[in-house]
Amino acid sequence: MKKRIFSVLVCLAVLVSTTMFQVGASYQPTDARQAEIDALIAKTDSHVLEAESINTSEVLPFIQASAVYEQDDGTQTPVDVDLQIQKLGTLTRAAGGGTLYEVKASTKKEEGSAGGGRKVQANATLYWIDNLGPVNELYRVKGEWINSLYDTANPESAGVLYGEFPANVPGDSCVAKHPNAMSFDYYADDITGYTLGVQTSIKCEKNGILYLIVTSSIFS
Repeated sequence: MKKRIFSVLVCLAVLVSTTMFQVGASYQPTDARQAEIDALIAKTDSHVLEAESINTSEVLPFIQASAVYEQDDGTQTPVDVDLQIQKLGTLTRAAGGGTLYEVKASTKKEEGSAGGGRKVQANATLYWIDNLGPVNELYRVKGEWINSLYDTANPESAGVLYGEFPANVPGDSCVAKHPNAMSFDYYADDITGYTLGVQTSIKCEKNGILYLIVTSSIFS
């Protein structure tokens, strides 16, 4: 009996999460810390960062991204994802320390695939801080959906889930949003944890629902 891709992933994630212990460390945002983070993001030059791209397989093996199309009949088709990771800089000790990373993920447009031809494109960006110790910090998530020539998405169906994963039930450490638009940009409010991520979803007119998930973790 075939098990659906997401069901397997969620079950495994829940199993891993039950073995984790709670850590009391919490990185409270301050004006100085936020100012430094925003300054690092604002001064980012895409051409410079492209030349300084990190080899994810050697330096940051704990970043994962996946995308799936789920058709109306429940059939799920994996979709290729482009992943880019950039180190934006290190925060000063006065601002609490930590290293700021930017993770960008984007689904690839495909024609003639099992999912039904060229699809709506989904992009997501995750900003997170690698703090000293096991507890990392989520700072910001943003993204967009782009219609293709052959399919369109309904902005009223757009959904975003971000925070500590696995995100089984939205709560203090996991936030659910419905932007009702083809783009989003949210700042996390004191969200820390082992595995931080963002999941986006949107209803496509022809091919069901497109899911994109990006996570960072201290575990491989």
